Amino acid sequence: ESISQVLLALAALGIDPTGDPRFVRGTATLLTALERFRQKDGSFSHTLEDNEGNLLATDQAMLALAAVS
Repeated sequence: ESISQVLLALAALGIDPTGDPRFVRGTATLLTALERFRQKDGSFSHTLEDNEGNLLATDQAMLALAAVS
């Protein structure tokens, strides 16, 4: 959910999370970091160790993805 909150804040500030070098490391962006939490069914997990989706994590991820699209 932390990545999602940062993406929401950047969107509110008009900052591109994929183009601003402060938020890009090599080919990794906040969006690629968020994708690591996506489960096979499209939900998002709370931690990388979880193998199932979490409602709050999924809700936050969907809000963030909508905000940056």
